[in-house]
Amino acid sequence: MLKNTLTFTARLHLLVRRIAATLIDIGLLWLTLPILTILEVPTIHNPATIITIGLTYQALAEASFHHGSVGKRVMKLAVTTNEGERVPVITAFVRNFFKIISVFGLGLGILSAQFSKTGQTWHDNIADCKVTILKTKKQKLKLDPLNIDNL
Repeated sequence: MLKNTLTFTARLHLLVRRIAATLIDIGLLWLTLPILTILEVPTIHNPATIITIGLTYQALAEASFHHGSVGKRVMKLAVTTNEGERVPVITAFVRNFFKIISVFGLGLGILSAQFSKTGQTWHDNIADCKVTILKTKKQKLKLDPLNIDNL
């Protein structure tokens, strides 16, 4: 369980950054669609394929030593376990699967971050993860980039 509680303003700031990071990632995903169309990927216009590509990208990025997607890196965000360690791949997939439910459940799972004292969404709580704002480029997270146990 997280010990740190965030003020209303801090939770709002974190939520806005998370939404901006998501919009950046959606933009990048849409930029890849013409390339995949040119390569004649047969199912690229199927919404399930697009969701699967996005989910896989998000999960692998969050489990990497970057702790998040390009959007999260631009917005200086990191996804970690509640203990501050790198998220295992399976946990990242679980988190992102439930992120779909958070979004399509009228966005209530996302908005819950504003009313949670820790700023966590439903999918963060389910996966036992948190998203934090990196204060500096060189902020140290409690992790070892070569930790094979987290792969």
